[in-house]
Amino acid sequence: MNPHNTSKTCSECGYVLKKKLDLNTRVWECPECETFHDRDVNAAKNITIRGLSELGLELGTNFIIRKESL
Repeated sequence: MNPHNTSKTCSECGYVLKKKLDLNTRVWECPECETFHDRDVNAAKNITIRGLSELGLELGTNFIIRKESL
């Protein structure tokens, strides 16, 4: 799995931040859905979502479900 852009991709709406984030920038707000992100937490969410997707799974509200369209 390629972790490219995991800290710059909004884990809520999928928007990819176009500007480069330097390492001192720890938080950012999505210009599309206005979700406020901690850079590391957001990256962890995106890595989890990508990993589950590779297994044919996705996050539900409080659980993991199998994707129907495999």
